[in-house]
Amino acid sequence: MVRHLFVTTVCFFAAVVCSGAMAEAGPSSKVEVDQEIHAVELKWIQAELDGDAETLRSILHEDFQASSSDREPVDRETFIARVTGYIAGQHVSQALSNRHLVVNGDTAVVLEDDTLRGTNEGKPFSVVMRLNATYVKRDGRWRALTLQSHALAPLDGN
Repeated sequence: MVRHLFVTTVCFFAAVVCSGAMAEAGPSSKVEVDQEIHAVELKWIQAELDGDAETLRSILHEDFQASSSDREPVDRETFIARVTGYIAGQHVSQALSNRHLVVNGDTAVVLEDDTLRGTNEGKPFSVVMRLNATYVKRDGRWRALTLQSHALAPLDGN
């Protein structure tokens, strides 16, 4: 009886220790989440440059909202219409930098800068945008839920 109680106690503590270690590791490390979200961001940039509305729909959550310093918040379809109607063909490149990631379970927030270069009415421009994007993981995929952006300052005196 004492031996049975001892074995049960040891098994119980082993299970507690193992479950605690697994909970700390979580299903994905921060590095893995960062890599997954960065891949989504690169796909998002390419979809914007290409004017690819279907790819944008696959990246942006159905409840997506976007806002910038000079406009009211817009829903997913309005954002896609603006991006595919304006950015495609005018922006030549986008480069992300100064990236900071905060992860809490199936929610992640990315703070970063996006340097945009292109032409507007035939004139070259470049500007740095500060972005704050919230992602949620649903059905095994990271999708953008919100985007807040504002221009820091034009580059090259534009």
